[in-house]
Amino acid sequence: MSIQKLKEKKIAAIRAALEECPESQFSEGLKTAFQTDGERYKTEITSTKSNETNCLEPIIFVREFIQPVKEKKDIDQVRSEPVQQTKTEDISRLLESLSIFTLSSSQIPTKQKSVVLQNLIKLTFPNLKEALKSIDFKQWSDDTAADLMKEIINTENMASANITQLIHAVYYPKVDELTSSAPRLLMNSILSIAKQEGKSVIDGLIVPLLFQSKLDRPQFEIITKTISESLNASQRLTLLKIILSDGELYFSSEENLMKSRKYLRPWNSSVFQILNAILTTQPLILLDKDGLFDLIQPIQTIVELAPKDKSSMQLILVLTSKYPQVLVEFDAIELIEKICQTSTMFLKRSVQGRISSIKKNLPLTKQ
Repeated sequence: MSIQKLKEKKIAAIRAALEECPESQFSEGLKTAFQTDGERYKTEITSTKSNETNCLEPIIFVREFIQPVKEKKDIDQVRSEPVQQTKTEDISRLLESLSIFTLSSSQIPTKQKSVVLQNLIKLTFPNLKEALKSIDFKQWSDDTAADLMKEIINTENMASANITQLIHAVYYPKVDELTSSAPRLLMNSILSIAKQEGKSVIDGLIVPLLFQSKLDRPQFEIITKTISESLNASQRLTLLKIILSDGELYFSSEENLMKSRKYLRPWNSSVFQILNAILTTQPLILLDKDGLFDLIQPIQTIVELAPKDKSSMQLILVLTSKYPQVLVEFDAIELIEKICQTSTMFLKRSVQGRISSIKKNLPLTKQ
């Protein structure tokens, strides 16, 4: 069958179908619009109501009503105005209710506090981001901050992005300004939320402290304690990868909350101690080949530039003590030996002793 005959057959089928439905007001128009000789002619489209015009206006569906709209500016206005009014009203009421937290925590009834905090954490993500711009969490007591974290923990199916925003807004300003060890209540509330929402604590607090704060002893203490007491192995591995990428994995993601950044390389003693905490906390993390060599190579560079560096050899000792199987599996023993040859730090002897032990048990290690 030729293409022309196929077209004629399809048109005949359309005409037959239309003839079976004489009540259709479009049938005659369609019959005149389609011709078997392949030509197409204009036809008038009759309205279903005699008193209506023959032009059809575009229809836009907005929420629960239908409205004809002729221009794009009208469409934008219809879509944005109701949403904007709702958002402004919700945030203004919330901000007014949150003003009670400028008072002493003991003056606020427990039930009232819980209701207000629940209203905050139940905001949609856009509304939450907008509200947080107007809240000075530095004025909140550590008690109130801890109560907010308890509400988050007790709220089911809360979006991780919202949790990250709240953790960053509440804790980062407090921790960044510390000049001495964190108060016990502040430290305990951070550890508590980190046990439940470790990834959000990494994105909202730990990584911003690493790449944006001055990272003095108080900040360092909070990071290492959170790593060793609250984060699970998978979360610690995530943090390790962020550090090894010098923050690129974080800054290229949607979780990025920072307006500025600094770089960690070359690693100082504080960064080495954080890496030590990540690698030694039980249960140990699962290092793959890329992760292992991304860790060893910066150490090798530091030792080549500073043969007496102690922190680098301490971390090499951790690898030979805690991860011998990984070193053997990915053929990293020779690289560790090369680093030891470059180093003049006394710890190299301990590392060499560990390497000798690994080699003696090599057949067993490979099993």
